Amino acid sequence: MSENVDKRIGGRLLTVPELAEILSVPESWVYSRTATGEIPHVCVGRYKRFRLGEVLRWLESRYVS
Repeated sequence: MSENVDKRIGGRLLTVPELAEILSVPESWVYSRTATGEIPHVCVGRYKRFRLGEVLRWLESRYVS
């Protein structure tokens, strides 16, 4: 991820569509990873929200060399 994306978003919580766009994946992928508890998220009522830094750290931990 570029620093520009991180600076543009700042510390705010991302929605599923926003995170899917940043990661270049379908929204369904984000929803399925959220449902299984794989991807770090917070629940705001029935809505799922994401901190970009936490998601990027999660992705980095899954890196296969």
